[in-house]
Amino acid sequence: MRHSSITPALCSAVFCGLLTNPVIGSAELIGEGPRLKPEDRITQDQVTGGELTVKQIRKAGLLVFTTPFNKADGYGDGPRDEDFADNRPTLQGNGSFLRVNGLDAQTCLECHTIVSNRTVPATLGIGGVGGINTSPMFMPDLIDVADADFDGVADFNGRLINPPFLFGSGGVELVGREMTQELQALKQQAFDNPGQVVIL
Repeated sequence: MRHSSITPALCSAVFCGLLTNPVIGSAELIGEGPRLKPEDRITQDQVTGGELTVKQIRKAGLLVFTTPFNKADGYGDGPRDEDFADNRPTLQGNGSFLRVNGLDAQTCLECHTIVSNRTVPATLGIGGVGGINTSPMFMPDLIDVADADFDGVADFNGRLINPPFLFGSGGVELVGREMTQELQALKQQAFDNPGQVVIL
C-alpha cells in the first residue's frame, strides 16, 4: 500500500484554490449580508390571499426553519441600551451571544433535530426534539455547578426547557389558546357575578 503525504506545495495549492473559488472568494461571502434573501420571504397576505400553493408555503417555511440567521438578518439584540430593559449583556462582551439563557440559536434546526432515538445513531430530521445539550437554562441568577455546599446538588434557580417535537404542535397551541380564552371569559364572569354558579 502506498501512503501519500501532504506537502507544503500541495497545501499551498489547495489554499490558493480556496481563495480563487468563485463562491468562497466572491463578495457574497456567508455572513456579509442577510442569509434569507428578500425573494425568499413571503407575507401573510400572500398566504391568505391564495397567491401561493401549499408546496410553496411549505418550502418557504422550511427555508425559514433551517436558515442560520446572522446580524444582517436582524439576529441579536444589537448594542446594549440602558433605556431598554429587554437588552441584555453579551458573554465576555462578544457583541452577539449570551448563551447562558439559551437565547442564541441562529436557526430552529439547531435545537429541533432528533426525530427518533430508537436508532443508533439517532434519526435526525427537521422539527424533532432536542437533546439535553440544546436545552436552554432560562433566567437563572444562580448556577452552582461546583456544588459549593457539597450536598451533591448543582443548584440552579432558573428553568430548564427541553426543545419539544414540533410535528403538529401548532394545532395543540391553537387549541390551548382557544381554551385559555374560554377559561379567562369564565373567570371574568365569576368575578362579575360573585356567589353565582358558573355553568361550563
